[in-house]
Amino acid sequence: GKEKTKLIDGVAMSTGRAIYGQDVVLPEMLYAVIARSPVFGATLKSFDAAAALKVPGVVKVIESKGSPAPVANNTWAAIKGREALKLDWDGGPNADYDSTAYRSTMQAAGNKPGKVIRNTGDVDAAMRSAAKTLKADYYIPHLTQAAMEPPAATARVTAGKCEVWGCFQ
Repeated sequence: GKEKTKLIDGVAMSTGRAIYGQDVVLPEMLYAVIARSPVFGATLKSFDAAAALKVPGVVKVIESKGSPAPVANNTWAAIKGREALKLDWDGGPNADYDSTAYRSTMQAAGNKPGKVIRNTGDVDAAMRSAAKTLKADYYIPHLTQAAMEPPAATARVTAGKCEVWGCFQ
């Protein structure tokens, strides 16, 4: 049945007509950009929002789940407000992480002989007698399945109720 399965928004996406979470514009809409930790697992010790509040268009700075977010009249002001925040992070368990050392450790482990699970034939002899051999090393650190669109959400507050919709993967 796979041949009949189609993307319902495939044509809109491939022709540039799709509407994404960040395309939504509502009357009197405000924008927020969350300050994220530069180190995985770090926590925010403190922040100073004074400089962010001086950025034209920034209305306020809120804190959500330990991360500050400037709220502004447009995305540019929200981004500039985030850049202006004075942030003091506790590096957490990964504060001393070194990606170069990590890669070296992984390469050294990959070059060690593996554990023999099944022994069928003589691989070494076959490799020596092969007309041509190929060796390749691939390194893709911390590969993630990342969405093409950054996570975005739109919230509308009216009459004491909040409606939220978004794009999260």
